[in-house]
Amino acid sequence: MVVEILKHLHNNGRNERLCFWRNHTGWEIDLLIDTGKFTIPVEIKAGQTIQSDFFRNLSYWQQLSSIDKGFLIYGGNEPQIRSGGIKLLPWYRSTDALEML
Repeated sequence: MVVEILKHLHNNGRNERLCFWRNHTGWEIDLLIDTGKFTIPVEIKAGQTIQSDFFRNLSYWQQLSSIDKGFLIYGGNEPQIRSGGIKLLPWYRSTDALEML
C-alpha cells in the first residue's frame, strides 16, 4: 500500500513526505502523510472485517496530535466514515486518501 501511495504521489508531481512512526511503548502508525501544513495518519489492515482494535493506534495518534482526521485502509470493499474523522478506504482505493487531503 505504501508503495502504491508513493507511486501515485510521484506520478502526479506531488511532494508530500511519507514516514512511519513508532514510540518506545509500541504505539505505531503505519504511514504518516506530511503535507507541510498538517500530518495525516494512515493505518493499513489486511482484514476484510472491521474490528474495533483497527482504530486503536489512530485514536492514540489523534490524542497526541490533536488532529481529527485519519485513514484506515483495509481489505474490505466498502468506503465508510467513522466517528473521530476516520475514513475507511478499501485497499483498491488507497490513493483516494491523497485526493481527500
